[in-house]
Amino acid sequence: MFFTKPRDVRVHFDGPDGECAVYVGSFRVPGSDGKPVPQGIWAFGEGTGRDLRDAEDRIRQRVDDVVAVLSFLSNAATEEPSVEMVYDITPGKQQHEALFSSEVDHYATPPATLRRPPNCLPQCLKSLIEHESSERLWRGVSSYVAALRSWRKGHEPIALAFLYMAMEALTVIARKPLFEQHGGVEGLAAAWDIDKKQVDGEIRKRVLFAGNVELYRKAKLASDSMEHGFGTMEAIADIAEQQVEELAELVRTYLVHELFPPGTLRKVLLSPAFKKPLGCVPARLLLRGTLQGNAPELRHPNQHPSIQFRAGPASVQQADGADWEVLWDYSDMVPALAAGVSFIPGALEVNDWRVDGVPTKLT
Repeated sequence: MFFTKPRDVRVHFDGPDGECAVYVGSFRVPGSDGKPVPQGIWAFGEGTGRDLRDAEDRIRQRVDDVVAVLSFLSNAATEEPSVEMVYDITPGKQQHEALFSSEVDHYATPPATLRRPPNCLPQCLKSLIEHESSERLWRGVSSYVAALRSWRKGHEPIALAFLYMAMEALTVIARKPLFEQHGGVEGLAAAWDIDKKQVDGEIRKRVLFAGNVELYRKAKLASDSMEHGFGTMEAIADIAEQQVEELAELVRTYLVHELFPPGTLRKVLLSPAFKKPLGCVPARLLLRGTLQGNAPELRHPNQHPSIQFRAGPASVQQADGADWEVLWDYSDMVPALAAGVSFIPGALEVNDWRVDGVPTKLT
């Protein structure tokens, strides 16, 4: 999950459909040291429309766009924004339409690691809007953001599928200069000595995959297997677990190169500070310790032994690059233990699932 600086992010849109301003910030709760700790993201939009429903649709789209682009730039996932309230503020009226949701889900706990987004949202949105292949670039960004939202253990095949879809969308952009250079698909096919039906695949292999034939072959195999239903899920998962990070880096690198000219900003976005994708799964804390009592007496009369506690962020501290690590506190424990059984608490661990590590298999 990304989180903003104390000063909110603001973007203003002015188009044929009217004006819209979007603000994005972080929910903050007091930590145990009294300083605020980020705990989720809020977004607020203000714009015009024919009626409340029309304005809601326009504002919702702009909010989605801003959050998605911030997620892409930060290389950090966030859940899709959900509507909490929409209301009319037309001057001179006594009655104003309004809409309120029944429930709003906020993070019970934030992810174990947060990331500050780079300060280049306006430049990125401007480049996306003005690029000659704007629609294709946006499809690439949207697919990348969808992959980030599946960036968790066990979801690697879904992330890889979205990344490969991004590569397919970007193929149209990558082939344009090649077609111009060689006189279209026939000329390029002749120059590469291939059938013209193979051109798009070769462009992906040579340009988007930067000549990494093995990665291209495996990613295509896994994507085709998922789409067309052949191969085993175990084989697809094995490929995805091993290749998803490398494929994500290739997709993001190509997008950054298309959106930003050579210079400092491109170097920042592709630097180690933003290189590793970051998921947004709320952290689950595990309290290890020791149950004391005779083995036959451990079980509570009506249930297994239980220790209830609630964890919360205590503070954040600077980690690597743009990342901040969350430090934790937990509430008083409420035990449900059989008579004569006690619990001695030990270490508090963060179960921070990532897309890496050794696959778990049942034996």
